[in-house]
Amino acid sequence: MFSSRHVALAVFLAATTLRCVSTDPSPTDSTAAPASAKQWEPVAGYLGSDDATGTKIAELLKARGIESVAAGSLGYTVNVAAGDAARAREILRAAVADKTLSAVTIYEAKDLQAQ
Repeated sequence: MFSSRHVALAVFLAATTLRCVSTDPSPTDSTAAPASAKQWEPVAGYLGSDDATGTKIAELLKARGIESVAAGSLGYTVNVAAGDAARAREILRAAVADKTLSAVTIYEAKDLQAQ
């Protein structure tokens, strides 16, 4: 299943990601916010040396109209707009279940809120 290295990586990525999540309130006027002002939410993580997994995640999400951004170095965290997070997690869970993806940690919303 998962080795202790995977668990350690998941903990590291979750801790690092939580420091990067914006808590600024969304704009109150009727104009659209620029992309940099989006509320991003972490949905998954993978090893930084696994470029193929990162590419596959981006393709899976983009094919379903979800914009994603991956950030990191030793480990990458995949972030999506907060409104797309639940759907992105479901897409990634299905890809892990059918073995389209492997070595991916899905971040659960309840785990992120507990921090």
